[in-house]
Amino acid sequence: MERDKRDIYICYDQANAAEAARLATHFENTEGWSCWYADRDLPLGSNNGHDYIEKGNIDAMLKAVENCSAFLVVSSANIMTSSCMQVVLSHAMAHDKVRLVYKPSGISGYDAYLGYYNDPNWEQVVNALCMRIRRVLHISNRSINKPDYEDTLIAHFAGYRGVLFLAILLIGVTGAVIVFGSLTQEQGFLASGFTRPIDSATLIDSAAHIDSLIPVVTPVPTPSPADLAREGDVDAMYQYAQIHMVFYLFDSAAYWFRKAATEGHANAQAQLAMLYARGHGLRRDYEQAAYWFRLSADQGTIEAMTNLGWMYEYGNGVELDVVQAVYWYQKAADLDDAHGQNNLGVMYANGHGVERNYEMAAYWFRRAAIQNDIWAAGHLGMMYEFGAGVAQDYRQAIYWYQKADSPDAQDWVAERLERLLELAESNI
Repeated sequence: MERDKRDIYICYDQANAAEAARLATHFENTEGWSCWYADRDLPLGSNNGHDYIEKGNIDAMLKAVENCSAFLVVSSANIMTSSCMQVVLSHAMAHDKVRLVYKPSGISGYDAYLGYYNDPNWEQVVNALCMRIRRVLHISNRSINKPDYEDTLIAHFAGYRGVLFLAILLIGVTGAVIVFGSLTQEQGFLASGFTRPIDSATLIDSAAHIDSLIPVVTPVPTPSPADLAREGDVDAMYQYAQIHMVFYLFDSAAYWFRKAATEGHANAQAQLAMLYARGHGLRRDYEQAAYWFRLSADQGTIEAMTNLGWMYEYGNGVELDVVQAVYWYQKAADLDDAHGQNNLGVMYANGHGVERNYEMAAYWFRRAAIQNDIWAAGHLGMMYEFGAGVAQDYRQAIYWYQKADSPDAQDWVAERLERLLELAESNI
């Protein structure tokens, strides 16, 4: 049976199963809302949800989010440390779903992005959640699981008191219309917008259609990247592969990158080449990496240009050719790629594939260093230390070495920086 698209999808961790059931009971019995569960489906703890994703459940969860009106998470864990929840909540936001996170303990108050609720008074929490759902879905009645509003006005006022109220209301309105009609006839004009005075029969006919005037907010389902990818959308294939990359699911990422790459998607070609070069999700194959890097580079992908230059420089997957390496580094450098600029500077400094030119080396190192490339900053520091291509300047050398000094930098950067600092201190 196809599920009603205006219901509440409740996810919870095991520690809060009872609390989730309590909320669901209130929603169903008091609000008349349909609730359904991801029973222990929510991986908020171990391994950031990677085990959960690897079991193939992410597609089902994303589809469930698309088919609900409000997505409620009940957990005491730190929601945003879960990479799984980051993807799911982003998916809910992309599909314009109400996003709520109820934390029985921990964070207090309300967050405008997700809607964190935590209050010692349980009734206040529930009322806040319900008000949020009604406000976003633009509903004022207590039924969002009847999209066609089949109940008539009398059904909404079931019981003898409701019938009596409607009868009195109908008599009063009819009398007012009769009086108004007689006045307009005596004064020789008709009510604006009508060709004749309203009579009781017209009012009764209008009452029969009163339900059609009640606004019905039906969320328009937006296909997910998974759906679009399976339908052959090349961009969606690439996006879907990127989702798998977030969770280090390289096998499935490679599958979707390959499908998009085969259709000519330049970025997918570059990503597939990188998986081949690193042996992630695929057997390491430099020839395949070079093949896909070239296809991507020929379409103007800057990252692919730099990586293809590296393949040529070291002869990985292609015949070693430093001239070709310089060619591709130059293309990437001209497009302001910091890695390409640094690598081109190294080629000039070493005279590989191009005539040695320290001034050109320093020029490209500077272009890359101002983009915070730590390798280029270290190289530029060395140029200043030894006066290669620039005037010797220890202060500038120290400055660039400090810019380059980080956990990711090579050991020689820290060593040369320490040496210059000691030298500067001894000269004070």
